[in-house]
Amino acid sequence: MDIAYTTAVKNSAVPTSLLTSVRYALSKLLGTIKIEKVDLLRSELEKLECHFTWSLESTSSKLQAVKELLESCSQINECQWQGQLYNFMGYILHSQGSSEEALTYLKKAEKTISDLCRPGELGPKLLVNQANLAWVHYHLGELQESQAYLRKVEKITEECSVLSKCTLHPEVNGEKGWTFVKFDLRLKREAIKCFTEALKGDPMRREWNRGLATAMVKAYPRPQVTPAIEAQILAQVKRARELDPDDQYLTALYLNSLSVAGQVTDETKLEGERLAKRLTKNLDGLREALAFFRSSMSLDFAIEVAENVLESFPSEIYVKKQLAICYKWKVFMLKESNAEDQDWIQRATALHEEVISLRPHYLRGKLALADIHARSGNIERADEMYEELLYRADDLELEDRQLLYSHFSTHLYWIKAARSKSIDYHMKVAEIPHSSRVRKNSIRILRDIIRKGMNERHGEIVDFLYGLDDI
Repeated sequence: MDIAYTTAVKNSAVPTSLLTSVRYALSKLLGTIKIEKVDLLRSELEKLECHFTWSLESTSSKLQAVKELLESCSQINECQWQGQLYNFMGYILHSQGSSEEALTYLKKAEKTISDLCRPGELGPKLLVNQANLAWVHYHLGELQESQAYLRKVEKITEECSVLSKCTLHPEVNGEKGWTFVKFDLRLKREAIKCFTEALKGDPMRREWNRGLATAMVKAYPRPQVTPAIEAQILAQVKRARELDPDDQYLTALYLNSLSVAGQVTDETKLEGERLAKRLTKNLDGLREALAFFRSSMSLDFAIEVAENVLESFPSEIYVKKQLAICYKWKVFMLKESNAEDQDWIQRATALHEEVISLRPHYLRGKLALADIHARSGNIERADEMYEELLYRADDLELEDRQLLYSHFSTHLYWIKAARSKSIDYHMKVAEIPHSSRVRKNSIRILRDIIRKGMNERHGEIVDFLYGLDDI
């Protein structure tokens, strides 16, 4: 109530009880009006296209994993997406409860995008960023600021609608596709749709062609890749590379795609050798390049390249992770137990332990280390690691939980010779209602046991699979 109202009340002849009732009614009315305004603002925000409305549902462990991925990306020369990277990081930080830090990243995103834009192109590129800012201010209770950013988005959208006939502006589709590629394997096919729509607005856009190539490579489990799909994937990777021949990542992606398709030639290997020399100056495409070296050249060559890259980037966790993967495969291929083998085991163990200390949520690294212990004879330590991971299994994303149970099932079968208990964990994988490659593999193994018909749990497994609703 303002001063004039208060003075008038004091000087009035109206009974005090009635004035109290009036004051309460007015206060309640004003509160209701405010709530209605907040609800109206939220309903308007929910119509925006941005990270807050893209259904990026996740657990705390998933958010941390994505945050670490984005931190790695920022060090791998993904300059084409630097503004979008800051934008996505802002959303992740907000989701982790750090809204003020989120605002800092969103403002960095706004500045980065603005600095990289040519005159007349800025508006559409800021659509997602300004929408994110509107949401964060809303969650902070700063409704005027939120409203202001909402109006900016509406103004840009109105201006863009005159120029674009697309339902969703290509810039928004492009950023949405990139976000889906980074966020979750399950969203890769949605990412394909986003990039395909974005490219209708600008078919020659290099980063969208690169994004589409990446999404297509990662979207299909190998058993689902028909010759027709494989041809489409190779054609898109090749097109993206032709549009940007200096892009090191696309070179690595193309070589690895040829390897997966069984189309490696001597010229392909020569190009791989040339690529190896470039990796000591630029990390972009390191993972894909090492995968190509391991599959189509030699594991020892991949290790040599990764070690040379680590010398050039000694503090990069991303490089250490990739070298640790190479060491893991080296240990898994050892057949004799001699001094040299022990040296490889020690190197693999030490590097995995270092990576895990720097990335405590790196589940695959922990599983790899447990397997290294098991294969090198340190079964007790492997058992301890699995016990620790299983104790916290409920905190994991569904797909990560499936991965853990699947690895433990393999450990039980091959290392512990606990065949029946191994079946229990394949069942645990299968009963998690989440479609994944790991789940399909466990269901396949259970079906193979039924088909062979020699297991005492044959009937139980049949009943179990019959009870699953989605197979």
